[in-house]
Amino acid sequence: AVTGAWSTMCGYARNEAVGNNARITQGDRTDPQCIRALGDAVRDGRPCKVQLLNYRKGGECFWNVLSVSPIEYGGRAVLYKGILKDYSSMLSPLVKMQPHQYF
Repeated sequence: AVTGAWSTMCGYARNEAVGNNARITQGDRTDPQCIRALGDAVRDGRPCKVQLLNYRKGGECFWNVLSVSPIEYGGRAVLYKGILKDYSSMLSPLVKMQPHQYF
Protein backbone atom coordinates (compact mmCIF):
# COMPACT_ATOMS: atom_id res chain seq x y z
CA ALA A 1 0.00 0.00 0.00
CA VAL A 2 1.17 3.51 -0.74
CA THR A 3 1.00 5.61 2.41
CA GLY A 4 1.12 9.35 2.82
CA ALA A 5 4.48 9.03 4.57
CA TRP A 6 5.93 7.08 1.62
CA SER A 7 4.56 9.67 -0.82
CA THR A 8 6.14 12.48 1.19
CA MET A 9 9.48 10.65 1.44
CA CYS A 10 9.69 9.59 -2.21
CA GLY A 11 7.82 12.42 -3.91
CA TYR A 12 5.31 10.28 -5.81
CA ALA A 13 1.59 10.84 -5.49
CA ARG A 14 -0.46 7.77 -4.67
CA ASN A 15 -1.91 7.59 -8.19
CA GLU A 16 1.61 7.65 -9.66
CA ALA A 17 2.85 4.82 -7.46
CA VAL A 18 -0.08 2.41 -7.41
CA GLY A 19 0.47 -0.26 -10.04
CA ASN A 20 4.20 0.46 -10.29
CA ASN A 21 7.02 -1.60 -8.90
CA ALA A 22 9.14 -0.19 -6.08
CA ARG A 23 11.94 0.07 -8.64
CA ILE A 24 10.64 3.54 -9.49
CA THR A 25 12.78 4.77 -6.57
CA GLN A 26 15.97 3.03 -7.74
CA GLY A 27 18.68 4.73 -9.74
CA ASP A 28 22.29 4.58 -10.90
CA ARG A 29 23.78 4.41 -7.41
CA THR A 30 21.27 1.98 -5.88
CA ASP A 31 23.30 -1.08 -4.84
CA PRO A 32 22.29 -4.08 -6.99
CA GLN A 33 23.54 -6.48 -4.28
CA CYS A 34 21.00 -5.05 -1.84
CA ILE A 35 18.24 -5.40 -4.42
CA ARG A 36 19.32 -8.98 -5.07
CA ALA A 37 19.30 -9.72 -1.30
CA LEU A 38 15.73 -8.39 -1.08
CA GLY A 39 14.62 -10.53 -4.02
CA ASP A 40 16.28 -13.62 -2.56
CA ALA A 41 14.57 -13.05 0.80
CA VAL A 42 11.15 -12.67 -0.80
CA ARG A 43 11.73 -15.75 -2.93
CA ASP A 44 12.77 -17.74 0.16
CA GLY A 45 9.98 -16.38 2.38
CA ARG A 46 12.28 -14.82 4.97
CA PRO A 47 12.77 -11.33 6.43
CA CYS A 48 15.46 -8.98 5.15
CA LYS A 49 16.84 -5.57 6.08
CA VAL A 50 18.98 -3.48 3.72
CA GLN A 51 20.39 0.02 3.54
CA LEU A 52 19.68 1.62 0.17
CA LEU A 53 20.45 4.76 -1.73
CA ASN A 54 17.20 5.49 -3.55
CA TYR A 55 15.87 8.44 -5.52
CA ARG A 56 12.96 10.76 -5.04
CA LYS A 57 10.73 11.60 -7.98
CA GLY A 58 12.74 14.77 -8.69
CA GLY A 59 16.02 12.81 -8.88
CA GLU A 60 17.38 13.69 -5.43
CA CYS A 61 18.96 10.66 -3.78
CA PHE A 62 18.24 9.68 -0.18
CA TRP A 63 19.55 7.02 2.19
CA ASN A 64 17.02 4.66 3.68
CA VAL A 65 16.71 1.36 5.48
CA LEU A 66 14.13 -1.06 4.17
CA SER A 67 12.92 -3.95 6.29
CA VAL A 68 10.65 -6.56 4.73
CA SER A 69 9.00 -9.41 6.61
CA PRO A 70 6.72 -12.16 5.39
CA ILE A 71 3.17 -12.47 6.63
CA GLU A 72 2.38 -16.15 6.78
CA TYR A 73 -0.82 -18.10 6.44
CA GLY A 74 -0.93 -21.85 6.57
CA GLY A 75 2.82 -22.01 7.01
CA ARG A 76 3.75 -20.04 3.90
CA ALA A 77 4.36 -16.40 3.05
CA VAL A 78 1.30 -14.85 1.42
CA LEU A 79 2.15 -11.15 1.80
CA TYR A 80 5.09 -9.00 2.79
CA LYS A 81 5.13 -5.91 4.94
CA GLY A 82 7.77 -3.31 4.34
CA ILE A 83 9.03 -0.56 6.60
CA LEU A 84 11.09 2.18 4.95
CA LYS A 85 12.97 4.69 7.09
CA ASP A 86 14.73 7.74 5.70
CA TYR A 87 18.23 8.03 7.17
CA SER A 88 19.50 10.79 4.88
CA SER A 89 19.89 13.34 7.65
CA MET A 90 22.21 10.96 9.52
CA LEU A 91 24.14 9.32 6.66
CA SER A 92 24.57 12.10 4.09
CA PRO A 93 26.98 14.18 6.22
CA LEU A 94 29.11 11.08 6.88
CA VAL A 95 29.26 10.10 3.22
CA LYS A 96 30.43 13.60 2.27
CA MET A 97 33.32 13.56 4.77
CA GLN A 98 36.93 13.42 3.61
CA PRO A 99 39.22 10.75 5.15
CA HIS A 100 41.06 13.32 7.30
CA GLN A 101 37.71 14.26 8.91
CA TYR A 102 37.03 10.75 10.28
CA PHE A 103 39.20 11.15 13.38
